[in-house]
Amino acid sequence: KPLLQRGGDSFLIDWSENGQHLPLGARAATDYHEQELPLETGDILVLYTDGVIEGCDVNDEEFGIKRLRDAVRSVSNRSADEIRKHVCDEIHSYTGRAELADDLTLVIVKVDEQEKGMHETSSAAALPQADSSGCASQDSDDFIAQTASAKSRYSSKQ
Repeated sequence: KPLLQRGGDSFLIDWSENGQHLPLGARAATDYHEQELPLETGDILVLYTDGVIEGCDVNDEEFGIKRLRDAVRSVSNRSADEIRKHVCDEIHSYTGRAELADDLTLVIVKVDEQEKGMHETSSAAALPQADSSGCASQDSDDFIAQTASAKSRYSSKQ
């Protein structure tokens, strides 16, 4: 489930009224439902794969939603790219920079506070074979161009 930080609150977005929730690309011939989420100035939307929250420390304890939420909250006044970098650093610090057991994909969407309605986006991805230097980031301009149609589904409240 996506994580949304709005003001001082953070919560998981529940799409329960829109049917079954399946991971993207997990099954061929799957019908997916569209749903809109109005974003407000200052909102931070965090989209992630299970590798983000299921990364384990030396005691096999998962990074989890709470740590993800706390990592985002602690730097929420920064840019989307800085939030992404911080979350990746926290994950790698928590797991001891051990080889990843699963892929890790993280997308941060932040509604710009200066120009209402502008979205700042940062993404990162790492594969289990990736080196321990952290998440490899994708250039934000390339990411925005590739996901323009997906972003158009999100709108800011006026």
